[in-house]
Amino acid sequence: MVSLAVQVNGGASYFTGNELGRLYRDVLAGQFHPSSEDSALGTVATAWLGPITEAL
Repeated sequence: MVSLAVQVNGGASYFTGNELGRLYRDVLAGQFHPSSEDSALGTVATAWLGPITEAL
């Protein structure tokens, strides 16, 4: 999905400070530096259930 967005956005995606460029680099880096299992589970749990909040 990010790759398609970069293609649509064109060369501007590769400039420093462009959010699509950062996302594209993050996706590529994930292939070579994957998350630990605990980190991945935490990310999925937060996406599905929302962030943990302290009860008052």
